[in-house]
Amino acid sequence: MTTLSGPVGIRNGVAQVQNSPVDQGRIIRLLWAIDPGNAGMKGISNPPAAGGPRRCNAQLAGAIAAFQAFWTQRGDLTIADGVVDPGGRTLRKLDVLANGAGPAPAPPIDPGFIDLNILRFQQTLPGTAAALDAPAIVPSSVIPFLFRPVPKGAILSSTNVKGTISEFRFKIEKNGAIFWVGAAVPAGTIDFSRVYIFFHPDTISVADDASYPAFSGRWRDSVTNYVWELGVQMAAMKAMPVIVPFMTNASRSNNPRTNLFADRGADTLDDIMTAIQISAGQANPRGAVRQVGVASYSSGVNHLFRFAEVVGGTGLIGEQIDFDSAYMRSAHKNMPSLSGVVNWMVTQSPPPPGRRIGWLHLPHEAFRNVHNGKMDTHGKIGNMMFHSMMMLSVIL
Repeated sequence: MTTLSGPVGIRNGVAQVQNSPVDQGRIIRLLWAIDPGNAGMKGISNPPAAGGPRRCNAQLAGAIAAFQAFWTQRGDLTIADGVVDPGGRTLRKLDVLANGAGPAPAPPIDPGFIDLNILRFQQTLPGTAAALDAPAIVPSSVIPFLFRPVPKGAILSSTNVKGTISEFRFKIEKNGAIFWVGAAVPAGTIDFSRVYIFFHPDTISVADDASYPAFSGRWRDSVTNYVWELGVQMAAMKAMPVIVPFMTNASRSNNPRTNLFADRGADTLDDIMTAIQISAGQANPRGAVRQVGVASYSSGVNHLFRFAEVVGGTGLIGEQIDFDSAYMRSAHKNMPSLSGVVNWMVTQSPPPPGRRIGWLHLPHEAFRNVHNGKMDTHGKIGNMMFHSMMMLSVIL
């Protein structure tokens, strides 16, 4: 059995442990010897170099998190904390698989699932239409900020917009793994060939991943709120479905068993749209998505980037909206440059020199009359500007 002098990884996504470079190298050799069917990294990428002491290599940390999430779902592991401990269950599982164990057994068949082309799904919410309201920035108050110079005294205002939506939450099985996706369908939607996808902030921890299979904890209590809030903002402007994929910490590895869109992204989206139509009671449901808008809030741009890497070459994406990642101090991805795609940066940060097109600068002081609990300017942009941007959207 592999021996370690101390733990390896990033505990719960935040705390570096001992991370001896020698120990990191041992875990790298194990993970990169295990087939993807067992949540390993063999053939997915070249083995990375070990990080320094108390500094786990980021790719290794993501691979550990993905491995634990996969085997926790199957009951072989009980803890997904992002760390391989000396003599622990994760290390024993790595040793067994690296020495030639067969592929993981498929999850047991659940009769509540509906099989589609590349995935199967189960709709877990009532799905009945409900008239709701959500706080949003008034679109007409945004118009002055589209021009330079901005008229003196321009200020944003807010209101509660109203809309009727059906909310769905899909439990999806693909590549032998479980994924969750939320969707809101405005009343009167008849065109399911177009859709807006919203990526929530990339702030999910390894501890959150442990509650993902059951969709409990933060997933149920807070992250899911993006679905109905954005769905109502959409419904108050136009009848177009909104999809919110629930992205785990492990999804950062972009492994097909941790990231829903890591492979066959366009086909996956078609199946999700078919699932929406079936759940909404549409006759003759079919995917056939032809136009996609993609938005992200804050560090969610990391998810947007990975999605666009897979789907960007299909020509489906017509628009990208980044809500305030420019304000972030931490390192993050940027919206990719895609041919023929309209890009928006909606942010409280001023544009860099020479950058104007698509940069909607909403300075902090413009929000002085906008109140939404204790939400700061960053939160107001990410949670309240979607409605106004749908007025400006080219996804019609």
